[in-house]
Parts: sequence; structure tokens; C-alpha cells
Amino acid sequence: MTVRQKRYRRRKKLKPGIKFLAFVILLFTVYCIHELFEEASYDQIIDEMPEPSQSPLKLHDYNWDNLKKKKHRMSYEDDNYTSMQGIDVSSHQEEIDWALVKEAGIEFAFIRAGYRGTTEGRIHDDEYFDANMKGAAENGIPVGVYFFSQAVTEEEALEEAEYTLERIRDYDVAYPVVFDMEEPEYEKTVSRAAALSIEEKTKIASVFLHRIRKAGYEVMIYDSTMLFEEHYDISRLQDYRFWVAEYGSYPRYDYEFEIWQYSESGKVKGISEPVDMDIWFKKKDD
Repeated sequence: MTVRQKRYRRRKKLKPGIKFLAFVILLFTVYCIHELFEEASYDQIIDEMPEPSQSPLKLHDYNWDNLKKKKHRMSYEDDNYTSMQGIDVSSHQEEIDWALVKEAGIEFAFIRAGYRGTTEGRIHDDEYFDANMKGAAENGIPVGVYFFSQAVTEEEALEEAEYTLERIRDYDVAYPVVFDMEEPEYEKTVSRAAALSIEEKTKIASVFLHRIRKAGYEVMIYDSTMLFEEHYDISRLQDYRFWVAEYGSYPRYDYEFEIWQYSESGKVKGISEPVDMDIWFKKKDD
């Protein structure tokens, strides 16, 4: 073999390595460009967000004398309002027989799309989301969705909103997309959102809700009746609809809201695990 042939073979052997290195560099460049573009896009969207304006608080006009309980289910009826019976579900309920849920008289459902970890902050899919969305649709149960947030910045709130929009884009979401930020009691360590101020939580909720609304969906915010005013400046969230939770004989919340989660331990045919129960106060002239 000549010296020239040996050099040729050496060059030939180097080519796959060079190609791989070039491919790695290309991937890294594309990734960097994507990250820079995504960061710029998020910053632009956040800059375009209007500051939540302060509005007078409106009182609800429900009369709790008209609230009825029958077989562990609540209902409401007066001259202006009636109620619908619903549930909200996640992977905690595991597999659901939606045909039996329909037979049990459930008229709507809110389904968790995903959640951010309370300590490590990573976004997770709800593993039963697709099955629940399809099962509810196949049995004529209209749905809304919710995302369990632990965002600690406006950028994270926007990330959660974009994630939720991607999850729901192939489904018929007739009812609101809900922002749900809580401080879970079962965690041994403090949740990452616990140290946020009222002002920070209000802005984070506003960013999520504004982005979802901009995409064409109805929006809503959820919290406990006892904690709503501890977590948020509700005077700056009056542009959104409210869903309250309280497990008692009636919700002790004076301001406007549409949905009441009245139990976390409901029993519904087709669901083997305890489930959250809700009623939706609907105006009769709507």
C-alpha cells in the first residue's frame, strides 16, 4: 500500500467522526436558537399582558335556604337560578366508567390536564387525561379542564398555560379552563409556591388565565373559600369566573362565584375512588 493510499484511508476513517461532531453542533445550535426564541416569545407575551386592574367586589345573590341535600348530593333552585351536578377528576380516581357516571346523573366534569410538582417544579402529564376526555365525550358529558399550578414566576405560569393549550387542542372543551394553585397538606416539605406574596400569586394567575382566554377558551380560577383572599387580591381578578371549595352545609363566601365544590369524598357509580363533588349555579335566563 502506498503512502498516498494510507493517507486516503485515514481521511476516510475520520469522516464519520467529523459528521457526528457536526451533527452534535447543529443540534446544539438549533436548541440554543429554540431556547432563545422561546424565551423571547414568553417575554413578549408577558410584556403584552395587561396589569390586572382593581375592580369593585360583587356580592352573590344566592339564598342558602334554597340549598337542598338529598342522598349526599347538593342542589339549588330559586326564581333566578338552578343547579347542575358535576365532578372533578384526575389520576387519583384511576380508571373511570363514564357510561355509569352518566347514568348516575352527572351533568358536567372538570378533568385535570396536568400538574407541576410541588417541590421539584417539573410539569407532569395527568396519565388518565386522554382516557377521561374521550370517555366523557363518548357519553355526552361536557367538560372543562384544570391545571394544578405551582408556578413561582410569570414565565412558569405562561409555560403552564402553553402546556395546557397543547394538551386540550384536540378536544372539545365546552366549559372553562381552570387555574388551580394550592398548598397540599400531604407534602412533608413546604410547596415551592408557599412563599409567594399575594401580589405575586395574583399576577401569576392573571398570566395563566389571560393566555388561555387569548386562545379562545373560557377561564376560571379555583380555591378554598377560606383561602381565596389569603392567596389572591380578588379585586384584581374580577374579570374572571370563580369556583370555590368548602366542605360544609353551605359555602361561606360572600362574593360572586359559579361553582361550589362541596365534597372531596363523594361516591359516584363508575368511579371506584372517592371523588370531588360540585354544583354549578346556572342563571335560568342564560
